[in-house]
Amino acid sequence: MSKSENISIFSCEDNDDRGAFEYINQLRFGRSEVSVELLREHINTLLNNMTNVLQNVKADIAGYSVDTVTIAVEISATGRVSLMGTGGDIAGKGGLTFTLKRIPPNK
Repeated sequence: MSKSENISIFSCEDNDDRGAFEYINQLRFGRSEVSVELLREHINTLLNNMTNVLQNVKADIAGYSVDTVTIAVEISATGRVSLMGTGGDIAGKGGLTFTLKRIPPNK
């Protein structure tokens, strides 16, 4: 795969001066191109950070077992990868979902 390959993304305009919360009528949507290499780097960074977050999660919590963790992420127009929140009326419908399954210990 060459470094010049791109993926087309339909997303909300991504700029750093936009606040964390916006009214939907203030957002601009459009299509942009993001390099495969950049997207790969951002996904790897997110998954490495989630590994650090999850590495000490107990397998058993109050009599229940945690065998899988599902992580939903959105991809911005510039290729930034972020966890998806669920509050509010404008929940993301696209993006990527990673399901991590606990590897059973060797017996």
